[in-house]
Parts: sequence; C-alpha cells; structure tokens
Amino acid sequence: MKKASSRAVASLLAVALLAVVAAPVSASSVRVDVNPSAQTANWHSQKNLYVNFTYPSTGLISQALNNSSGSISLNITSKSSASVNTVASINGTIAAEYSHAYISSFALYYNATWKANQTKLAVVVTSTLDMAVKGIGNGTAASVNMSWKDFNYTKSINVSTSTSGTVDVNSASGPLAYSKITSFVSNSQTRLSVYHALDFSAFAKQLSQWNRSYSSATGKTVYSYNAGVTLNRSFNMSYSTSGISGNYTLSIYLDPSAQIVTDGNTYAKGNTLYIQPANGIGPGVLVVAGVVVVLFAAGAAALILRRRSKAN
Repeated sequence: MKKASSRAVASLLAVALLAVVAAPVSASSVRVDVNPSAQTANWHSQKNLYVNFTYPSTGLISQALNNSSGSISLNITSKSSASVNTVASINGTIAAEYSHAYISSFALYYNATWKANQTKLAVVVTSTLDMAVKGIGNGTAASVNMSWKDFNYTKSINVSTSTSGTVDVNSASGPLAYSKITSFVSNSQTRLSVYHALDFSAFAKQLSQWNRSYSSATGKTVYSYNAGVTLNRSFNMSYSTSGISGNYTLSIYLDPSAQIVTDGNTYAKGNTLYIQPANGIGPGVLVVAGVVVVLFAAGAAALILRRRSKAN
C-alpha cells in the first residue's frame, strides 16, 4: 500500500510539474537607459517567477512538504574568470540580433526561496540582470539600433555551489529540485529547464509601436510597452488514491512590461532611435525644405532674367 501511495504521489506531482513547463513570469520589468550620442545602453531587468502548488492538509504530500523551506543566492559577473565563456556566449546571442552590439559589463543575480505549509508550496525565483551594451550605433552619431532588445538566451548558466551542487541560474529547475518535490519526481529539473531567466522575446514589438512620451523638464524620451496578461491560468487536479485523495491546484501568471529611456528628444523608426534636432525639424523635413528653397531660387532667377529681357 505504501509503495502504491508513493507512486500515486509521484504521478500527481509529475502532472503538476509538467504543467509548469511554460514557467510563468509575474511582475517582471525591464528598463534600458540609452545615450544616443555615446551609442551605449544600460540595461536593468528583474524577472520574478512564481509557482504556487496547493494540496489537501491531510495526505502524503502535505506530510512531506509541511514546514519545509529554503533559499539560495548566487551571482555571475563579467569580472569573474569562471564566467568569461558564459558572458561571451550571451554576447553572441545579442550580436545575432545586431552584429555591432556587445556587452561591456554584466552581472546576473539569482535568488530563489521556497516555503511550504500544510496546504501550499510557494516558490519564488528572482533574476536581476544589470549590463552595459555598446556598439549600438548605426554608423552615425544621430541614431542607435535597438533590435537586440528582445534577445532570448536559452543555454544553461551553471554555477557550482558548495551546499547545493550545480545550479542553472537561467532556469526554474533549481529551487524545485532543492525542495522536497524531487523526493517524489525524478528529472524535475529537465521538465522545468525550458524556462529562461534571460528570455525577453515578449518585447519583440518594434519600438515605433511602443508608447512614446517626451519630457522637456527632464530632457528625456520614454518608450514604454506592457505586454499585457499573456498568461493567467490555474490547473485543477483531483485525485482519489490512498493517502492523497483531494483537490490540487497550480497557479501561474505572466505580465511583463518594459521601458526604454533615452537622453534628449528622440523618435523611433522600426527599432532604430533617432535624435530629434533642437529645432524639432527632422532630416526628411530638411530635405523637403531644401528642395523648396532651390525651386524658389530657380524661379526667382528665371523671373529676374525675364524682366531684364523685356526691359531690353
């Protein structure tokens, strides 16, 4: 009976973990400060992954998880010799979006906590990325290319620890592996590894389609985009097996947003940002104005010559 119950527990948790394959992100935000003149960008993002698994207060799952908790904090930076290859690999992903862009500094901070009571296991993973990106110019001092803003890095970023083994800070597998869920479910890390902390594909929409506002007081232009609620779902499961009878739920939510802030009055065409001239007249307007001036001058000259010929 005990072996049968254990198998049932494993089966139920396997269903729960497979449902988390989409690995939701909630309350996630990105801010990029761009200096068009220097053709540099300072990136700051924070992604929060929430997984809430509820279960009956009686049964094997509650007994195993109740009062369990833990946490782990790690970081990886471009200054660490052990992370040189990792940063170079991430740089390659960004360069694939725009070949001239490259990372000049990088720091990824990873914090995971989990806590369970009689009826719920709550897991929170916070991934904070700070980096500086250079080489984003389009060949002129008046524009920068932001097509790399929605880069998606899918490879593992493994960090060795003395207490928790190797942790992939680019996935959600770590905290669930260290909670007591893995005592029931094998290969949970593989099931959850499809979540990537460095996945910003939700911001693929061209900058010219983002909301734009300019403040003369601050001298900055802000482009903002809220991807909206792209995922808001609860999975309900019912089990009637010895030791784990009852209803179980798994809730997930996704609502990312981003801001790109530039110095000066800028405007976007596609994913390229242009510096607005101080007089507010764009280069296209200047070209048209120049043509008008030339035509006017030509017309005036013709009129003068005509008058002179009549006078003679």
